[in-house]
Amino acid sequence: MQHHENDLLQKNDDLNDKVTLTRKLSKIAFVAIIAYSMLGYKNGSHKSALTLLICGLVLLGANVLLKKLPSPKVITLSRTLLLFISNLTAFVANLASPYDDGGRFYFVPISLMSLLIFESREKRWLVFGVSLPMVFYLISLFFLPPESYLGKAPPIELETARVINFFGVYIISAIEIFIFVRHIVRLQTHAIAQSKFYALGIMAAGIAHEIKNPLAIISMRAQSLERRIDELAPEEIRRNVESISLTTKRIETIIASLKRFSREASNDSFTALSGKSLTQTALDLCQIRFKNTAVKLQIDHEQDLSLQGREAQLIQVLLNLMNNAFDAARASPEAWVRVEVLSTSISVFDSGPKISDEVAEKIMTPFFTTKPINEGTGLGLSISKGIMQSHGGELVLDRTEKNTCFRMLFSKTSNLPTIAS
Repeated sequence: MQHHENDLLQKNDDLNDKVTLTRKLSKIAFVAIIAYSMLGYKNGSHKSALTLLICGLVLLGANVLLKKLPSPKVITLSRTLLLFISNLTAFVANLASPYDDGGRFYFVPISLMSLLIFESREKRWLVFGVSLPMVFYLISLFFLPPESYLGKAPPIELETARVINFFGVYIISAIEIFIFVRHIVRLQTHAIAQSKFYALGIMAAGIAHEIKNPLAIISMRAQSLERRIDELAPEEIRRNVESISLTTKRIETIIASLKRFSREASNDSFTALSGKSLTQTALDLCQIRFKNTAVKLQIDHEQDLSLQGREAQLIQVLLNLMNNAFDAARASPEAWVRVEVLSTSISVFDSGPKISDEVAEKIMTPFFTTKPINEGTGLGLSISKGIMQSHGGELVLDRTEKNTCFRMLFSKTSNLPTIAS
């Protein structure tokens, strides 16, 4: 049931991403269409101006419909109209010019638009989107004689027209790329959040159990005090109160760890942290998984690590490594996981089967996973690697160790890539 809900949420996120990108590109196209409509009207080409105005209004209507009804069918309709109307605009713009002023180069950003709105798995749509500008371009190149000029007013000078069209193509292409880069950053943020909440989902039952037990102790002690308050000695009352206080602090610790882990930290400034504090917070969140199984957990922090970083992000990396190590180790006869903190690194070892060379080459690749279907996103390690790089460090699989070992290397060792070979 939980996996089904996760799949629905993922599909909904994908749908929203497509809607956002399509609507932004449609707005750019609408502005360009209206500009060419006004230019055509100024040159006396009222038919072309009216044609472009109608196209712009149709595109605007599709954009409004997409906002109100963001369904897969409406997305398909909006993307198709966006490509067709954009190509038609460039075609009609060439009709409004009696000479080759570079207007045909607008088919380039239109082709780029196809590559932006369609994913690699949508091969038929990609072929359609890239081929359509070529068809319109060839028609305009071979079948539009100079006498087909639709304007009545004298056209602007050739060199001026070429400069205008050059900057027009440049600006539109730059805006498209800027929007797409922002879109990629947004997808990356979603991927990080998805990986984080997937980890929270894994730990949810354990965390609930870890909080439920202290609450039961508090309830029992409080009821005992309520029933026997008149007959209890002061020393026994103090012991009960101390027990309640210690148990409450335990719950506070778990909740504080959850808050530190779950916060959105991408815009946080770097703060002073220690390896011991990071390890303790991760331990607070996942130790119940180890308590309920035969997997032994050993924390070795005789040394400590001092660093500057975003606490929530580094906890996410460490927690992901510990959860992966737990999954790998529990199938081994002597199941154990060891976390080692040194002055320049945090390492996570496990007793599971050693990772093969073939898997090791792809293990940091996004969406690659060796876990069964619905038991992994394939994003954890790739996101963790990105987080470490943003901290000036590196996440590596140390192939020189006897057991599987992932190391979070920080600044002083980030120039030692050989251990990952």
